[in-house]
Amino acid sequence: MRTGEPHPPALHALATSRGPRLGLTLPTGVLRPRNNGSVASRTAFEVDAIPGERWELALELLRDAGPLFLLPGPATTVALQRHDGWPEADGRIHVSLGTTREPLQVTPETAQREVDLGLDVLRRAEAADPRLSEMFDTYGFVIEYVYDYGHGAVRIGSVSADGRVHLD
Repeated sequence: MRTGEPHPPALHALATSRGPRLGLTLPTGVLRPRNNGSVASRTAFEVDAIPGERWELALELLRDAGPLFLLPGPATTVALQRHDGWPEADGRIHVSLGTTREPLQVTPETAQREVDLGLDVLRRAEAADPRLSEMFDTYGFVIEYVYDYGHGAVRIGSVSADGRVHLD
C-alpha cells in the first residue's frame, strides 16, 4: 500500500454480460511448486477473467493435476496447483499466497494483511464459479504463505482453516 492511500488497491469484480470478471494485473514474480515443496520461478498460466477460456483451462489443470496457474490479486500472487502423480504428492489443491517482502521484514500483521487479500481473491473466484468450491471439497486444499524473491519462492508460513497465517 502506498502512503496516503486509504486502503490497498481494490480487487474489482467487473460485471459483464457473461458474469463477474476478475480484472487485475499480477505482481511480478511467478511461482511454480516443485515436488519437494519448494517453489521456483517459471512461466505460469495466468487467468485473466472468470468466466472465460483461460478459467476453463485452469479448472482442467486442477482436475488433471496439471501445471500451476495464477489468479490476479491486488498485492499478493495467488497460485493454485493440485499436487498428484509423484512420490509424496497428497492429491490436494495447493494455494500459494505470495509476498515480495524479505522474510525478516514480514511481521505477523503484514503477513495477515497479505493473506487476507489473497483469501479475498479466492472467495471472489469461488463466488464467480462454484466449481472451484466443489474442487476444494473434492480434493481438499492447503494454503501456504510464500516469499517470492523473483527467481523462485520459499514457504514462510501456513494458513489455517480460519484464515490465520502462522509464520514458520
